[in-house]
Order: sequence, then C-alpha cells, then structure tokens
Amino acid sequence: MSELLESVSLWGILLGSMTIALAGSELGYILGKRRSQRSDFKGEAQVSSLTGAHLGLFAFMLAFSFSLAAGQADQRKSLVLEESIAIEDVYLKAGLLTSSQGNEIHRILRDYARLRATAPDIDDSRIFNEQSEEILKQLWGEMRLLLTDGDFDKLDGLVVASASSLIGLNERRIAAGNLTHVPPVLWVLLYALLALSMLGMGYFSGIKGERSPVANTALSVSFSFVILLIADLDRPLEGLARPDQSLMAELSQRIE
Repeated sequence: MSELLESVSLWGILLGSMTIALAGSELGYILGKRRSQRSDFKGEAQVSSLTGAHLGLFAFMLAFSFSLAAGQADQRKSLVLEESIAIEDVYLKAGLLTSSQGNEIHRILRDYARLRATAPDIDDSRIFNEQSEEILKQLWGEMRLLLTDGDFDKLDGLVVASASSLIGLNERRIAAGNLTHVPPVLWVLLYALLALSMLGMGYFSGIKGERSPVANTALSVSFSFVILLIADLDRPLEGLARPDQSLMAELSQRIE
C-alpha cells in the first residue's frame, strides 16, 4: 500500500483529491434530488447534523495527519542540525591528533559534508545513501587505526566516540527519510472521510433542491490543497517542503 501511494505524484494526489471531492458531491446531489422526488419523502431532519458530524470528523483527521507529517518534517530538519554539529565536533577533535591521521580524517569529513550539503532527488536517493555509507566506512577505518594504535589515549577515545555518534546520526537520517511516513491506513481513512463528507453535503443540497457550485468547488479545492500539503510534508525528497540543507552547506564551506 505504501509503495502504491508513493508512486503517485503530488500533482496526482491533488487532482485525485479534487476528483473524489467533486464526484462525491455530485453523486450525493443526484441521490438527494431523487430522494426528494419520491412520494414517500417527508424530509430528513438528521441529514444536516450527520453531514456536520462527518465534516467535523474529517477536519479532525486532517489536523491529526498534518500534525503527524509536520512533526516528522521537523525531526528531519533537526537531524540536519545535529549532523552538522557532529561533523564539526569530529573535525575539531581530529585537529588535535597527529598530522597524518588528523589530515586524513579532515579529508573524509570534508567529502562527507560536501555530499550532505546536496539534497538528493527521489530518483538518486539510493545512490546518495550508498555514497554516504561508503564515506563513513572510510571514517570508521581511520577510527580502527586509532583503536589498534599502541599509543591509544583519552583524546583518541573522544574522537572515536564522536565518530560513532556521527555514524549513528546517518542511520537516523536514513530512517527518518525512508521509514517515518503517514501510515497508509490513515491515507485510506482520509480519502474515505473526504468522499463521505462531500457525499453528505451533496445529498443535503439535493433534498433541499438548491446548491452553490462555486462554494462547493471552493471547498473541494481547499480540502484537496490541505491533503496536498500533508503529502508534501510526508515526502522529504520531492515537492516544496524539502529539508533545508543550508546549515550543512555553510559547514562544508567553513571546513574546506
């Protein structure tokens, strides 16, 4: 289910949401119109309150989904800050080592910061992660040299600990980008509530015999744009709400 949702573009999500909303409203209007023309129709007092309840529940789920997606976007943003601090921490401590070891670690960290300063697209994210892991393997190789050195001291231990934290942050970053998403069942529930809410509104308009196409279209577009924003926040590798890499770019320039 998650792979199917991710295969749909953001434009597809917007157009699909508008189609579901408008089609649900139109279908509800037709059903309500037919219902009002039946000889046994005596009015349905509960339709208004039930439609309001559906809209309230849909608004609540929209707010919940937006809060979840925004929280995950904030987490990815904070990881950029944590990772830039961790890179600089290892860089500064490595500067206290002997020239040969410190210079090699500095070179590796410069390569890593330069790579991390670029924001990959969804098509090359796998290659980007592989390159990140390869550079960190080189860094850990230098840490192994420190551990096997007969002159291992407290400073070496601090450098190894900082490098280990940096490697752990890379794993957290990959997990935040690949694993932390709005659950597929929540997307299904959102679209089901969207269809039912607009169906109820159309049905209520149908039994009353009047409706406002402009207001109905505006509401459908508004709901669709909120769903688009949730999807945009949920996809860090595409769209407008991508993580800001300016901190990492500044770090890369500073340590070059």
